Amino acid sequence: MRKAINLYSVNLNGRTKEKIMAIKEAGFDSIYTGIYNKAEDMPLDDIIAMFKAEGFFIPQMHCSYYEPNLKYLWQDGQLGDEQENDLKQQIIQTAGYEIENFVLHTNGEFNPPKTQTGIERIKRMLEVAEKYNVNLCIENLYDIDQMKYIFNHIESDKLKVCYDCGHHNCLNSETDLFNIFKDKITVLHLHDNFGKVPNGTGDLHKMLGEGNIDLDKLAMHIAQLPQDIALCAEYKVSKDQYSKEFFVKAKKTLDVFENKIELQRNLK
Repeated sequence: MRKAINLYSVNLNGRTKEKIMAIKEAGFDSIYTGIYNKAEDMPLDDIIAMFKAEGFFIPQMHCSYYEPNLKYLWQDGQLGDEQENDLKQQIIQTAGYEIENFVLHTNGEFNPPKTQTGIERIKRMLEVAEKYNVNLCIENLYDIDQMKYIFNHIESDKLKVCYDCGHHNCLNSETDLFNIFKDKITVLHLHDNFGKVPNGTGDLHKMLGEGNIDLDKLAMHIAQLPQDIALCAEYKVSKDQYSKEFFVKAKKTLDVFENKIELQRNLK
């Protein structure tokens, strides 16, 4: 299985080439980033060009978003129009990089709105995604009911799911997301945490094995997905804690997890 890590795993106030090369030296064959790249010292076009020049596969592009504004996507008016139009341009940009999957956040709060306005906006984004042959991958976030609402009201071969195991663990672990969305998952975000904690969501983005996610159970679920799905770590570490060994260790966590997945496949 391909193994990827997020370029935005650490903010080095630039030093983008250094990060990319450290990821390659650690043995990753895939890499991904987001359209918002304020922390990098290279334009996104140059970052993607370097990914490709170094032989990386790019399994996904993450949307750029400002979390408090995500609610406007579900409202009539200029602010919602701006959100919609910005995301359409991001889908087109993703297609220009020949990246198949565009990961979309649709809410940034518990109990977010669920409206026909939002459905129509997502339908129009899907028209763009279909035109440019990009999968629009809804990421599981705070509210699974909103996610269900989207899939209950829209049918499209390009409407997919980005399954984030860390979000699942700390936001809505009581919901069986795999049972609901298994056939739609084309993108993974893999990271660990300690579930729901007081005064916060606990969305720590630690390495697999450093939290309390049941990795054997997670491997059992992922073993049911297409074998060509990429294992995409979405780890995050502070600049003070960073060293090149971070990426070496990150790669090892995916190797260990891949073995768990293969074991589950062999048990079928």
